[in-house]
Amino acid sequence: MPTPRAAKQSHAAPAPREGLVERRRAQILAHAIRHFAKEGFASANLDQVIADIGCGKGTIYRYFKSKDDLFRAAVDEVMRGLLEATAPAAGLDPLEQLREAVTGYLRYFARHPEYVELLMLERAEFRTREEPTYFAYRRTHSRRWDATFTRLMREGRLRRMPVRRVVDAVGNMLYGVLFTNHFSRVRPDPARQAGELLDVLLNGLLAPGGQDARAIPAGVGRARPRAQGRRGT
Repeated sequence: MPTPRAAKQSHAAPAPREGLVERRRAQILAHAIRHFAKEGFASANLDQVIADIGCGKGTIYRYFKSKDDLFRAAVDEVMRGLLEATAPAAGLDPLEQLREAVTGYLRYFARHPEYVELLMLERAEFRTREEPTYFAYRRTHSRRWDATFTRLMREGRLRRMPVRRVVDAVGNMLYGVLFTNHFSRVRPDPARQAGELLDVLLNGLLAPGGQDARAIPAGVGRARPRAQGRRGT
């Protein structure tokens, strides 16, 4: 019969609390994002990040190998959050999905201007990178909207055109609005601004019957005439 001491030693060591690693990593990234955005990459001091978190110096290096590694992870964290904020909402009409996604995009950066600073910082400090993280994520994940726009065209609610043209137009518009809002320090209501942008994008600038072919570059927005068969001689 085992003694109390032996029985005590036979107990397995308690498992780490579920999610502790993920929570600690998220905590480090949240502090790092604010610190990088405020101080810049070159001036960022990991000792200050560690002091803000209140952890040991070795803790941060268990999660990130270097300052470069931490910065890359911080930008990735921003982009993962953007994906969540703009994901097509299940069960909604496609146009409502679009409205919700545009509103989510604008609200995400309005609430976190430090995220915009981080995206600009990456472009300024890492010019040798072939593709900024923002555009890498956009290139990889924007196709999740192809089915939405394809459905709208199939239902006759959008003009038929290459789907990628539509996706790129929406993406380029939002990217420009993002920096316009940030640099002008304009803080419009995201839902209202989304409605105004989509009104121009979906309803257009021209009044019904006011389309002037001279105002549209050749080959854009107009159907090509069908080729005539050659008559025999």
